[in-house]
Amino acid sequence: MSKARREFVSLSELVIGVECRGFDAWSRVTANPAVGLVADLLVSLGGTVILSEVTESTGAEHLLAARAASPSVAQRLFEAIARRGAVAKEMGVDLRGAQPLPDNMAGLP
Repeated sequence: MSKARREFVSLSELVIGVECRGFDAWSRVTANPAVGLVADLLVSLGGTVILSEVTESTGAEHLLAARAASPSVAQRLFEAIARRGAVAKEMGVDLRGAQPLPDNMAGLP
């Protein structure tokens, strides 16, 4: 790192990934809204934000699709969530029955 040099680039070159890392009683009140605000701000300035957990998107896909870069990205999001849900159902698990909480699906903080 001592040889690394700082380089200034446009925010349009910045891509960050976010991940839930587990739910606790306060994450939907504190961390999740803060991360969401930062994500929306970064995107409004030209950056890119990727939510890396399909199961965390389940039930909130309409909220994410509204923020997608294009209609085709929104469609791919819906398709990815449907594929993951189908794989889970084949294993006897209903993702929509276990994840997310009703407040998440409503987009509530």
